[in-house]
Amino acid sequence: MNNDSIWNNEEYIKENNCYSYAFSDLKKRTVKDDPTDFTKFIVNCENIIKGIEDKYKDTIYIGDDPSLNNKYICPNKRKIFLAIDKDNDDYHLYRKNKNNMYWTHKPGSLRVTNKDGKGNTITNPYYASRQQYGYDYNIPCGFFCSKIDTN
Repeated sequence: MNNDSIWNNEEYIKENNCYSYAFSDLKKRTVKDDPTDFTKFIVNCENIIKGIEDKYKDTIYIGDDPSLNNKYICPNKRKIFLAIDKDNDDYHLYRKNKNNMYWTHKPGSLRVTNKDGKGNTITNPYYASRQQYGYDYNIPCGFFCSKIDTN
């Protein structure tokens, strides 16, 4: 993994989730970031994508084709993947490491990992097991390109 030790630091681990991790928005906070105001929006791909684009103006949605994992290069940007669990009205984000080989994610207030729901290293989140911690993020929403960070 790539400099993820800071995200696993006790000072930050519980206050940051997959959303803050994917967009490298490390902060000590008491309220977790969220791409939508769930009092106004239904959790679906369209609403989460719009919420992300509204908050992070430098982020571009590039589509939901699984081949975008390797086919599309995000010059000077980081690749991010979004999936939702419709039954639990929840979403999850993954980010591609700077080494451009593996994907990592931060399940809620847990540690950053590069493993999927079956314990396999994530090489393409579209095909990875996204069943973890009582959720089934079985609806792939697609890929984004977003700014490169220092974390």
